Parts: sequence; structure tokens; C-alpha cells
Amino acid sequence: MIKRIVIVFIFCMLSRTVVSQTVVQGVHDAREQGRLNQIQALYYEALAVHLPELLPEAYRIEGGLPLKSGFDLNYRLKRSWDRFTPEQRNVLEPFLFRPSLPLSHVSQSGRFRIHYTLTGADQVSGDDEDGSGVPDYVEFTAQCMDTVYAVLVEQIGLHQPPDDNGRDGPEWDVYIRDIYGVYGWTNVEERISQNPDIYITYMELDNNYTHTPTKGLDALRVTTAHEFFHMVQLGYIGRDDDNDGSFDDLFLMEAGSTWMEDVVHDDVNDYVYYLTNFFNRTNTPFNTSNGSWEYGLCLWFHFLEARTGGRAIVRETWVRLVSSPAMEALAEALQARGIILDDELTLFWAWNVFTGFRAQPALFYEEGSLYPEVFIDAALQFKQDTTLTTDIRHLSARYFRLFHPTGTVYTLVPTNLDREFDARPDEFTLIVGSGSNRMNYTDLPGGVQVRMIADDILRWKCAAITEMSGFDPDLVTFNATPAGDVTDDLPACYPQPFVIDKYSMTTIPFMLEFTGRAKIVIAQASGHVVREDEQQVVMEGLQFYRWDGRNEHGDHVSSGIYFYTILVEDQLIRQEKIAVVR
Repeated sequence: MIKRIVIVFIFCMLSRTVVSQTVVQGVHDAREQGRLNQIQALYYEALAVHLPELLPEAYRIEGGLPLKSGFDLNYRLKRSWDRFTPEQRNVLEPFLFRPSLPLSHVSQSGRFRIHYTLTGADQVSGDDEDGSGVPDYVEFTAQCMDTVYAVLVEQIGLHQPPDDNGRDGPEWDVYIRDIYGVYGWTNVEERISQNPDIYITYMELDNNYTHTPTKGLDALRVTTAHEFFHMVQLGYIGRDDDNDGSFDDLFLMEAGSTWMEDVVHDDVNDYVYYLTNFFNRTNTPFNTSNGSWEYGLCLWFHFLEARTGGRAIVRETWVRLVSSPAMEALAEALQARGIILDDELTLFWAWNVFTGFRAQPALFYEEGSLYPEVFIDAALQFKQDTTLTTDIRHLSARYFRLFHPTGTVYTLVPTNLDREFDARPDEFTLIVGSGSNRMNYTDLPGGVQVRMIADDILRWKCAAITEMSGFDPDLVTFNATPAGDVTDDLPACYPQPFVIDKYSMTTIPFMLEFTGRAKIVIAQASGHVVREDEQQVVMEGLQFYRWDGRNEHGDHVSSGIYFYTILVEDQLIRQEKIAVVR
């Protein structure tokens, strides 16, 4: 057993500066502005991570953090391999193909082979305190890999990665090298299945971790967790349906791997370094991947773990990712638990208010006191019927804080729930004022009411947080309402048509002026009833019924036109049609 490890850091290139995140963003900007073509931008992105000293002077921008993982970058480089010049290939080749290292050590479980060298730039420290003949750093790496396997596969129940058909031995391979600008990466070596796309992979880790915000062995620990989850993910699916050379579900893959670091090694908290850009960038789509945002999105899985009472939701999500893209896989995994994704997204953005000095560990994020505070889009003094009008991008939120004369603070978090990636920003209006009994308003503590108005009401929700001295914060969510009170303005449902293979459910809105038990009947054009439900309505105003496209037996209905009827206390409230497509 290794009781104490002393690592002597050698062969560290002190002339290098970690610039990868900053440079990668600069390269992205240059490409969008037309100053770099696609392949040149990709090459510079690779240099930023692997060899920053080779970058042109204009792109040597200091500052920023290293990327947490280079696995998507390396995948994109391989997909574009034929488009690089021979000179560029010579530079990139050492990072894209399986290394050849002279020494190796198999972990105690027999599942992992750790490859290393004691000479050259890639050498590990030769310290061997227990006299085993294997460097302590290598033995510690092997222990980390066994620990990660035990958590992901044996405890959480995720599938283990596919084997590599005996490459460098029957074990999963981990190569220790001199890495800079990134913690490590999972290299995609060979696709062994299509629909789903499954890959043989191997892992590369740094030989000392002097370039990361968390240093040495702690950085090694979290990187083994991060990258092994990538290996696991690519045993489920590495989706690139649009064939653009990048993983379609990358935002969720990186968020999940960053979350996994904290699951396996809760005492390290390296992910906290990557939260600043996340909290500073409101109005950013949930499904963004830009080399920064997706790491901070790991909070989504911290949120889900707390909301669902465990980690099984992650396994359930990856099972559904095999047949559904990321947002729908999340919706399906939550729906199986009776939870609505739109509701959880609204709450998630609201939870991000409770960080830093506002942290409430017993109610929200357990480690929220370590996090930065979220950026506030506008801070206003409360006035009667304060009106805010602005727009928000798809799957994004903004934050508005109102200070009441009584000392109470109200934070409003409107959320655009549109899942279409290229959807235009939509406009909404928030009205906040004192009073009571106003139609379509939501009551907040302190005699305040709030209303959200939008044209497409099914794409909007809002969270309202009330902070009063001496009380726990109060958090409520409410739906958008149309500008008037006329129910004829309500759409029949959303989405329409309801494409079952694309959406997990369709939402049916209806307006009530009294409480009661609502009966929802869905029938074919012939009149044959396929589904009948009831739900208790405890508050008048705008209501929603969500249909998953299934009949009474739990089977998806066939394509066609369906009619729904909504009755409350035998009074007809609404009757419309739904077009179902399979």
C-alpha cells in the first residue's frame, strides 16, 4: 500500500502559459468573423491546447483555464485529418494516435493497464516509496482507475466501456504523458458499431499536473473520473447525426463527466474553478458547447441528484441517449419519474440564485457557498406595476432583482423553454405590483403580485424568489399568460404537430375561472377514446395538461388527427385537435 507519495515535478516547460480557454474562444471568434477558415481555426484550437508556443503571436492570449478534456477536440481533428497539410499532420499526430511507451503496470483489479516511461519529456517521477519497482505515481493512477470503475459501474450501474480487442493487452489502456493546456483526454480510436455509434477508446493523462488550478495528485484523481465517464459514454453512443465532426450531445457529455469528478472525489472540488463563466453568462442556451460553459453545466446533475434523491437519473438518461438526442433523453428519463423537464429547467435556473453568500445548503446546492454569485441582468427599486420587457434565447434564463421598501428582495427568473437550437430570441413582459385578486397574477409574500405575458405562452415559465428577513427564501414558479384574458388566443397544443419520435410530450393549455376536477378525453377522429385522465385543479387561471402520445395501455398511438375534450364539473372548457406524427 502507498502510504505517502512525494512527487518531484520535472521536465516542466516553464516558458509555456496556460491559455487554452481564452485562445480557443479567440479562435472561435476569428472563424465567425471570417478571419480564419474552418480547418485553420481547428488547427489553431489544437495548438492552443497542445502546443501554444507554435501559435501565431496574434493568438497567444494569456489568461483563462485549461480545458478539462480534449476528447471532442481530438475527435474533430481525426474527422478532419485528410484536410490538414502534411506539415500540420506532423504536428498533430503525437496527440491523435495511440502512444508507444516502454513500461506498463496493471491495476490491482486487472482492468486497467497504465503505460509510462522513466525517460524523456513524458517521464513520470521515479519515486518508489514502497519499493515495488513501480513508480508511486503510476500505482496511484492505477488505484484511481479501480476506484472510478467501482463507482461508475458497480455503484451507479453504468455500462462498462467496450474492450479494445487486445490493443496493448486485454485491459483498458491509460497512457501517462506530458500534457499541457488540458487535463487529459479520451481518444476515440475506432467505431465498432453504427446506430448507435459506439467506439473503442483509450485515455491519456498528464505526468505531473503542474499546469492545472488543482495541482498534482488531486488533479489526477478528478481527471481519471472525468475521462473514464467519457469512455463509458462512448460505449453507449457518440452521436454525430449532423455529421459536422463534433458530438451532438457534447454539452451533456462534458457536464456529466465534470459532475462525475465530484461524485468520485467529493473532497477535491476542482469543478468550482469552472463556474465563473457559467454564472456570468446569463441568456446562454442550456445546450451550449464552447469549451467553457459545458463544464459549469455540471451543476445540472448536482441539481438532479438532489431533486431525484440519487444518481440513478444519470444512468437512466444515458440509456435513453442511445435512441434520443440529449434534451429528449432528459425529458424521457424525468417523465418516467413523473417529472416534467420544463418545470425542472425553470427550477434549475432559480437554484443558481442560492450561491455564495446566499447559499442555503440544506435547501439547494450542498456546496453552494463555494460558488460565485449569478450575474444579475437588472437590479431595480420596487415600484407599483414595475414592467420589464426584454427577450431571451432558447433554453436560457435571465435574472432580475427588485428591492422593496420593506427590505424584502424579489428575484425573478424568466425562462425560455423553446428547445429548437436556432430559434430566435423571444420577447416577454413581466409586471410586478402590489395588490390581490388580479386575474392571471401570481401572489408572492409581502402583498406583491407578478405576471408574465408572452405571445407563445407554452414556451415560457418564470420563477419568483422572495427573501424576507427572518424567513427561509420562498420559491414559486408560474406560467406565462396571453396579453388578454380571451381563451381563444390559446394554441391548441405545443408542439403541433406532435412528432412522437422527436418530442416526449405535447402540452395542452386551458383557462379556468373556478377550481374543480378536470377531465381530459383524447379520441380518434372516429370517436374512439384512446386516453382519459383526470387532474384536480386547485387554482383558477391558466392550466396545462401534458400528453405523452400513449393510449390507455401505455402504447404510442398511430399517426393521425386526434381530438381532445376538457370538462370541469361536467362543463365543457375546451375542444381542439392534435396532429400526431410517428
